Amino acid sequence: MSRPFVPLLAAALLAASATTASAAPYSSTYADTIGATTFTNAAAGQAFSVTLVFDNGGSDTASQTWEASDLTCVIWTVNNAVYAQDLTATPVSSQVGSLTTDALGAMWGMFSTLVGNSVPPAAYSSSGFAPAPGTVTWSITGINSLFMSNAGPYVDGAAPGNLPVAGNWSPPTPFAGGCAAPPPGPSQSSVASVPVMGPAGLALMGSALGAAGMFLRRRRKGA
Repeated sequence: MSRPFVPLLAAALLAASATTASAAPYSSTYADTIGATTFTNAAAGQAFSVTLVFDNGGSDTASQTWEASDLTCVIWTVNNAVYAQDLTATPVSSQVGSLTTDALGAMWGMFSTLVGNSVPPAAYSSSGFAPAPGTVTWSITGINSLFMSNAGPYVDGAAPGNLPVAGNWSPPTPFAGGCAAPPPGPSQSSVASVPVMGPAGLALMGSALGAAGMFLRRRRKGA
């Protein structure tokens, strides 16, 4: 192999690997606040989000269309709780529309109906919900309830009509995570408070530091 051919081959391999790396699933997220809930791990006014993961085999987000059959995962985050459903194994129950982007890769269209109906616990992973959600029904339709356990507990959005609006979703970005619920993160109520000294304690500490300083000065003079 001639030497000039070596850098050309290396450049070609690098370009090929870069193209392969970019051909990955993408995700888009809608984030809002809870309007009402009967899950005890969450409360009205706290955050919730839903993330859709999709893959049509493309390596670009410009002027793309993803159908319901291209959806690979849905992730609901309710305060500090997470629900993740593999849509390749358990597809959505009903859908209308598609997810599309414009020539710049910005969100242009969103499903007007996307529903997971009576999803059994074996078809998803979850963490942090109280009580445990059991069989779940979730919907992106613009109508409450957004996420509910068939046993009763539910989550309503503060503005459910905003969910099917494409402009309220983040631009598609490469998705490198898996479709599994991670351990729940700490909620604000579970963060330990930092002890703070009262006035008496601060005064005592000040006296102790002053005495220590005087002792060190005397030792230096004596030396």
